[in-house]
Amino acid sequence: MQKWVKGVKIIGLFFASLVMPVEMVIADQKPISVVASIKPIHSLVAAVMGDIGTPHLLLEAPSSAHHFTLKPSQARSLQAADIVFWVGPTMEQPLTKALATLAPQAQTMPLIESAGLVLINFDKVIPAHEKHDQEKHDHEKHDHEKHDHEKHDHEKHDKHDEHAKHDDHLINPHIWLDPQNAKIMLGVIAARLAKADPENASTYAANADSMAARLATLETDITSQLASYSAAKFLVLHDAHVYFERRFGLRNYGAITTEPDLMPTASRVKALRDELRKHHFDCIFTEPFLGQKAVALIAEGSKVSIGTLDPIASNLPAGAQALSRSFDKLCQGTTILFWRALKRRLCDAVRITGSALICNDHISRLFSNHDRWGVGVARH
Repeated sequence: MQKWVKGVKIIGLFFASLVMPVEMVIADQKPISVVASIKPIHSLVAAVMGDIGTPHLLLEAPSSAHHFTLKPSQARSLQAADIVFWVGPTMEQPLTKALATLAPQAQTMPLIESAGLVLINFDKVIPAHEKHDQEKHDHEKHDHEKHDHEKHDHEKHDKHDEHAKHDDHLINPHIWLDPQNAKIMLGVIAARLAKADPENASTYAANADSMAARLATLETDITSQLASYSAAKFLVLHDAHVYFERRFGLRNYGAITTEPDLMPTASRVKALRDELRKHHFDCIFTEPFLGQKAVALIAEGSKVSIGTLDPIASNLPAGAQALSRSFDKLCQGTTILFWRALKRRLCDAVRITGSALICNDHISRLFSNHDRWGVGVARH
C-alpha cells in the first residue's frame, strides 16, 4: 500500500513539473509597454488597445510637439517601451535622436509612413499613390541639373544632399485631422500591436473597426454641419488644420506664422493688419497656449471675430475618445465663428438697405439650422 501511495506521489510530482513551468511562463509574461507621442496619436492607440492595456502619453500640453526637451520621466518611458507610435520626424523632430539613444530595442512606428494616407504639403495635395512618381521626377530633375553643371559638381552635390534631407519637411505632418487618415492609422496600429501580441490580435482588430465606424459617422455629421461655410474667409495661426479644412471643403486664406511657438515679425503683423483693412475676413483662429498676443495685435481696431482651434486636443482629457471629441470641437469652433460672421454681414446689409424684415427672416431660418449645438449662438 505504501509503495502504491509513493508511486502516486511520484506521478503527481512528474505532472506538476510539466505544468508548473507553463504556469510560471504565463505569470512572468508582462503586458507590452506602448508609448504614444502626442494626444491625437495616443487617442488612436488607446482606442485600439481598449481594455487590454493603456498606452503611455509622452508629450502633454502645453509642451510643443515640434520643440521639446525630454524630462527624466519621459526618457524612462521610452527606455521601457516595446513599441513607440509617433507621427514622424516632421512633427516630433527631437524624438528622432531620442528614440535612437533611449529606445534602440523598441519597435518604432512613424505613422506618417502608413500606406494610403492622403498627404498634403504646404502648397498642394499629394495623394499617396502619386508620391513615388513625384519623387522620381524630382530625382530625374536633380540628375539633369547636376549633368548641366558638372564644373560645380562637388558644391551642388552637397547642396542637393542638404535639400534632399529636408524634402520630407514639405509634408504637413498634422495627418490625424483628416478622419480618413485616422481610420487608416487605426488599421496600422492594430496590425503592429497584433504582431507584438498575437493572442489579442482579434481584439485589436475589432477595436480598430469600432473606432473607424465612429469616425465615419462623425465625418458624415461634420460634412453636413460645415457644408454652408465653404466660402468662409479666415486666417489661422499656423497651417495646422489643413487636413481638416480640405476634408470638409474649407480653405484658410493665410497663416500668421510658420512657427507657432514664435511671435511673427513686426513687418508680418503690419502686413496682415493691412490685409484686414483691404479685404473682408470672417475670423482669425488662434490656438491654446499659442498666438493670442499676435492675433490680438493683428485684429486690433477691426471687426473680425477671434476664435480658438485646438489641433492636438490640448484641452481634452487623454484617452480613446480624445480625437473624436477633438473633431467635434473643431467643428463647433468653426461653425460658431462662421455663423457669427454671417450674422454680422447680414446685419450690416440691413443697415445699408434698411431691409430689417428680410434680414430678420434670414436670421430666424439660419438660427433654426444651428440650434443643435446648444451654445446660444442666437444671443451673439
